[in-house]
Amino acid sequence: MTPEKFDKLLRKFDAEVKKRDGTDYEPDSLRIMQSAIERYLKENGYKTCVVRDREFRNS
Repeated sequence: MTPEKFDKLLRKFDAEVKKRDGTDYEPDSLRIMQSAIERYLKENGYKTCVVRDREFRNS
Protein backbone atom coordinates (compact mmCIF):
# COMPACT_ATOMS: atom_id res chain seq x y z
CA MET A 1 0.00 0.00 0.00
CA THR A 2 1.34 3.43 -0.85
CA PRO A 3 2.00 5.92 1.96
CA GLU A 4 -0.58 8.27 0.41
CA LYS A 5 -3.31 5.63 0.50
CA PHE A 6 -2.35 4.58 4.02
CA ASP A 7 -2.46 8.23 5.15
CA LYS A 8 -5.99 8.49 3.76
CA LEU A 9 -7.03 5.37 5.68
CA LEU A 10 -5.49 6.68 8.91
CA ARG A 11 -7.35 9.99 8.51
CA LYS A 12 -10.61 8.08 8.00
CA PHE A 13 -9.87 5.92 11.05
CA ASP A 14 -9.13 8.99 13.21
CA ALA A 15 -12.37 10.65 12.10
CA GLU A 16 -14.60 7.61 12.62
CA VAL A 17 -13.20 5.67 15.60
CA LYS A 18 -15.41 5.94 18.69
CA LYS A 19 -15.48 4.58 22.21
CA ARG A 20 -17.97 1.80 23.00
CA ASP A 21 -20.38 4.42 24.35
CA GLY A 22 -20.24 6.32 21.03
CA THR A 23 -18.19 9.28 22.24
CA ASP A 24 -14.99 10.50 20.61
CA TYR A 25 -11.55 9.62 21.88
CA GLU A 26 -9.34 12.35 23.27
CA PRO A 27 -6.52 13.50 20.94
CA ASP A 28 -3.92 11.89 23.24
CA SER A 29 -5.71 8.54 22.94
CA LEU A 30 -5.63 8.80 19.14
CA ARG A 31 -1.89 9.52 19.27
CA ILE A 32 -1.37 6.45 21.45
CA MET A 33 -3.31 4.34 18.92
CA GLN A 34 -1.21 5.76 16.10
CA SER A 35 1.97 4.92 18.03
CA ALA A 36 0.72 1.35 18.50
CA ILE A 37 0.06 1.10 14.76
CA GLU A 38 3.56 2.48 14.14
CA ARG A 39 5.10 -0.14 16.44
CA TYR A 40 3.22 -2.97 14.73
CA LEU A 41 4.23 -1.78 11.26
CA LYS A 42 7.88 -1.37 12.23
CA GLU A 43 7.95 -4.90 13.71
CA ASN A 44 6.58 -6.19 10.40
CA GLY A 45 9.02 -4.42 8.08
CA TYR A 46 7.10 -1.29 7.08
CA LYS A 47 9.76 1.32 6.35
CA THR A 48 7.73 4.55 6.49
CA CYS A 49 7.09 6.22 9.86
CA VAL A 50 3.37 7.01 10.21
CA VAL A 51 4.03 9.26 13.20
CA ARG A 52 6.72 11.57 11.78
CA ASP A 53 7.11 11.20 8.00
CA ARG A 54 5.81 13.93 5.70
CA GLU A 55 3.51 11.54 3.86
CA PHE A 56 1.45 11.20 7.05
CA ARG A 57 1.26 14.82 8.16
CA ASN A 58 -2.49 14.91 7.44
CA SER A 59 -3.39 11.91 9.60
